[in-house]
Amino acid sequence: MEIYRLFIAIPAFLLLAIVLRFSALALSTQAQAMCEVARYLGNDIWVYGRDDIRVMAWFKPIVFDWESWKSCFYEYEDFYYQGLINRIAYMFRLSRALIWDYGIDDSERKVYVTLRFSLSESGFYNDELDSLTFQDIFKPQGGWIDEVHVYFSIPFHSVDPPPTSRGFNEVHWINPTYDQAPLRYTIYFSPIITIRVEVSGLPSGIGTQVYINKALKGKAALNQPLEVTVKKASYTVSVDPEISAGSGVKYVASQSSFTTSESAKLTFHYTKMVKVVLNTTVIIDGSPFSPGEHWLQAGMHTLRVDAPSRLVSSAERIAYSVDKWIISGKEYFGNPVDVNIDSNEKPVSIIVRLSEFKEFYVSIKGGDEDVEGWYREGTKIEANAADFKTVRTDVRDVFQGWYDGERLYSRSNRLVITVDKPINLQAKWIREYMVTVEDPLNAAVGGGWYSAGSTAEVRITREMIPLQENEVIIFKGWEGDISSRDPVIRFTVDSPKKLTVIWKKAFKVSFDPDINVEYSIDGCSFWSDGCWAEEGALITIRLSVSRVGFPVAYVLDGFSTTGLRQVWMDLRMGYLQGSVESPVYVRARWRTDYTALVIVIVAVTVVLGTFAFVYLTRVGKLHPPPQVATIFAKFLKLTSKGETQIIQATAETAAKTIVAEQEIKKLEAELSKYVEYLNKLEVMKASGQISDEIYDQLKNEYIKEIEKIKIKLENLKE
Repeated sequence: MEIYRLFIAIPAFLLLAIVLRFSALALSTQAQAMCEVARYLGNDIWVYGRDDIRVMAWFKPIVFDWESWKSCFYEYEDFYYQGLINRIAYMFRLSRALIWDYGIDDSERKVYVTLRFSLSESGFYNDELDSLTFQDIFKPQGGWIDEVHVYFSIPFHSVDPPPTSRGFNEVHWINPTYDQAPLRYTIYFSPIITIRVEVSGLPSGIGTQVYINKALKGKAALNQPLEVTVKKASYTVSVDPEISAGSGVKYVASQSSFTTSESAKLTFHYTKMVKVVLNTTVIIDGSPFSPGEHWLQAGMHTLRVDAPSRLVSSAERIAYSVDKWIISGKEYFGNPVDVNIDSNEKPVSIIVRLSEFKEFYVSIKGGDEDVEGWYREGTKIEANAADFKTVRTDVRDVFQGWYDGERLYSRSNRLVITVDKPINLQAKWIREYMVTVEDPLNAAVGGGWYSAGSTAEVRITREMIPLQENEVIIFKGWEGDISSRDPVIRFTVDSPKKLTVIWKKAFKVSFDPDINVEYSIDGCSFWSDGCWAEEGALITIRLSVSRVGFPVAYVLDGFSTTGLRQVWMDLRMGYLQGSVESPVYVRARWRTDYTALVIVIVAVTVVLGTFAFVYLTRVGKLHPPPQVATIFAKFLKLTSKGETQIIQATAETAAKTIVAEQEIKKLEAELSKYVEYLNKLEVMKASGQISDEIYDQLKNEYIKEIEKIKIKLENLKE
């Protein structure tokens, strides 16, 4: 086989294609008579590589006598083979190809030709998409190819249109009708993406050029998008950054390029810009623009002029205001002014006309809001100040007036001034602090607001308030920011102060000794027609003696009490102790003791009788019976013999008695000391000088010692 170029004329090929599809091969009248039959057309394509594409074009004559038809075919076979070659050449628009095979296949009853070529030799190969397209050359003439089969030995991505069937490395199109047969078939060897470019903001009739990687791909306009399909890669898609629409109008892309590596819809937005010409510096939407030409976005804008001024003094100047605006011949008034700036083609002119006036500098500070700045002559301004400003709930500043330097200008909280000269005023305030006095009985006075540095006097109007009979409440002092026991206190107010009045209930303590004996009451808070003790205080009632009289004696037998709790008493020592909880009434109870009187009477009787008996017996004036005489004789004899023993026993007993009495006095003194400790401990507890823990510890120790001493005393007195 030889490699050659195809030069088949297109008109001849088209004629051949028509004859092949309609079984009317236009070769000669004789061939038409002998070989004209219907045919079934197909193409088999093998893709072995990018440089090795093999395409078989074939047809199957629809006949009953295959051998007879072949005899006709052999007479005109060159024309048939040339037609199949031309079919492949035109389907793939080949520039050159190699005839690889041709002949008749008796098993399938078909005539075929196979050409080999590379992708680059096909005019339908798209390098940008890496795709190969071939077309059905019969479709425009009303015919079609019945079958197309493609087999791949190299990777491919997709085909279009969707095939009738496909396998792992093959695709098949079976076209039973004209309508189902595609006009074109495309094989994509690489992935592809579709980029759709849309624009907004442009008027009708104006479009933009579209570039992909700087290569022009077409034009896009409003409602006229451009869609480009490319091989999958990274691309920069760009449009015209600016589009001119006259001397005073242009359209500017907010973003003129995008980069994408995937299928995407890209929308480029254009903004209409209008050229404006200024005769002076104008502040447009907050930004200053100098005299001359500038581009503004079409639409509403706020225009303002900060008119120039000329200082006469530091607080007086000649100023200028906007008299009117002339914008493209139309007048506007105000400063600032909102204007719709737009044009179809020409620039927009903005002219500002100014007028002159006086301004004075005004400064009024320290009120509710500061008033400061340049004000036009004749302007009325207002300044206000509250009666006081709360700094905290217990701190405030009180308004004193408006001052021009050290000179009082006005005490009014509200100022209304017509500006005719420079003004410089300052509100003055004085700091005040709250002195809070908390008193549940409302007996304290002196609380309230005080100026900083002033002296406050807080006092109690009554130090004792009766509640009911034998019950009062008494002033104990102040606590809080200031602690004191004085009913009247004075202090300098340099900060907020909070004081609380301390009150304590007190009850009258009444004691009835029942007999005339001396006594004392310890633990009284104060004396006023008797003893008064605070609620919870420990009081001690102490009698000077617990036994009165001889030979008939009154002995302390107990106490009747009300208003005390935790009562503790020692009748031998003659005292009672308890905690006050209500008005106290205590009465001593005594019993009469005749023991000493009886002993005295018996002793005197015995002594007198004995001496009388002895005397009468010895002088012989009395002769007792023998039994009585014997008894007295023995008594006298015993007395005489045991005199020494009795004297000794009496001496020992006397000595022991003296020692016991000394020990008793010592123990009683020690007992009194611990009782006194207990009393002082209660006072310290009530005044808060010691903690509960120390109070309980010391009280237990004292009570234990008192119990020990009492046991010793009982043993000694027995």
